[in-house]
Formats: sequence, structure tokens, C-alpha cells
Amino acid sequence: MLPALRKSLAVLLLPVFFACAKEQGKVLAADTSKTPEQVKTEAASLDKSGLQKVVDEYKAELKTRDAKIAEVQGKVDALQKDPTKLLSEEMKTLKAEFDGLKAEYNKIKANLAIYEAELAKK
Repeated sequence: MLPALRKSLAVLLLPVFFACAKEQGKVLAADTSKTPEQVKTEAASLDKSGLQKVVDEYKAELKTRDAKIAEVQGKVDALQKDPTKLLSEEMKTLKAEFDGLKAEYNKIKANLAIYEAELAKK
């Protein structure tokens, strides 16, 4: 499957995954589809123990994402040692994956800050 098509499919199916998980009553640890306003509203509606649970889940998710980012970065570093691979499709795919992971990581981190700020208030 072409990398661009694979990425497009992932973007299209991600909201479906989140909707299915929510319908089944599962709380997603780090829902990157929420806007900051939605996160603020949700955080305000949770009690202290609920906020602490979400904060802990977000921190665990960040650790998981750190490991995945490090794994992809390791692959990129290995390819960069071979000058013939610098412009390869594999490098482009890894770069796109890395950029996507970093964007999600930053969004999770921003949402975590909102939850932590609300927890500090309570």
C-alpha cells in the first residue's frame, strides 16, 4: 500500500476507532481528537479522583509514545548513515511517521497540561 494512501486511511479510520471505543464505554487514555475546549469542559466536569486517573493515563501514554518515537528515530538514524538512503521512500515514510507521532505527542502533552491545571484547582 502506498504510504500516502496508508496515512490517509489512518486519518479517516481514527475517528471511527474512537467512536467505537466510546460506544463500548471504554475511556481512551489519550484522545487526540478532542479540541482544547472539549478537554477543558471534560476536565471541569471530573472530580479530583477522576482527574487524577486521567492524568495518570495521559502520563503513561506519553511514556508509550516516547518509546515509539525513539524506535522510529533509531530507524531514521540508521538510514541516515547510508547516504544512498537519505532520499529513499523508506526514509520519507519514516519521516512522515515520526512527524505524526510528534504531533500527537505534543497534543497529548497539551491536553495533559489542561487536566493537570484543573487538578491543581481542586
